[in-house]
Amino acid sequence: MKIVRFLVALALSCQVIGPGGNLAAQTASAQYAPTAAQKAAAEQFITEAYLRGNIRFLASDLLEGRGPGTRGDELSMSYITAQFEAMGLQPAAANGSWIQEVPLVGITSGAPKTMTFRSGEKSVSLQHYEEFIAGSGRPQEELTVADTEIVFVGYGIQAPEYQWDDFKVVDVRGKILLMMNNDPADDPKMFAGSKRLYYGRWDYKYAQAAKMGAAGAFI
Repeated sequence: MKIVRFLVALALSCQVIGPGGNLAAQTASAQYAPTAAQKAAAEQFITEAYLRGNIRFLASDLLEGRGPGTRGDELSMSYITAQFEAMGLQPAAANGSWIQEVPLVGITSGAPKTMTFRSGEKSVSLQHYEEFIAGSGRPQEELTVADTEIVFVGYGIQAPEYQWDDFKVVDVRGKILLMMNNDPADDPKMFAGSKRLYYGRWDYKYAQAAKMGAAGAFI
């Protein structure tokens, strides 16, 4: 494990009203009237060219993914800070800084190069990064999962408001779960149809696996 510093640029809270006053209409147009300075700022900074230019730089491969604590992260923060200052915003972090320091734990996965699944005399082997990726959310120097049973649990969802429970007839404690991505979308009356809810997100599924006492989960 390694400890990295996660830095984020902050600015004083403000509302900027775009051309036509769209934001004001969505929030509280009757109670809030933009100042002339805010209108001028909106016309200058909320434009297609300005937004495209910023996004193009921040999405560039030159920033190498902008991972926390990396050179690309430092470059992106310097760029954003410069843009904030150019817009006339004020720093809001401690000691008049634009940057808020937050300690994080960095985890580098050391998964095996090959993972093999067996059922009777049949087996299939998958290659790391080519066919699977693996990691842990636990900040431990080493985490080992012994050979254990893999249990298919559908979408891995417990949603009482939809009378849905993929765990109601199976004991998954200490086992590896196999889950489908997303949430059921065949019936528009279930899980908001084609709209992806939190139930369909990976972080929900991994958290649910931990809650049920599983040793791990594949999605």
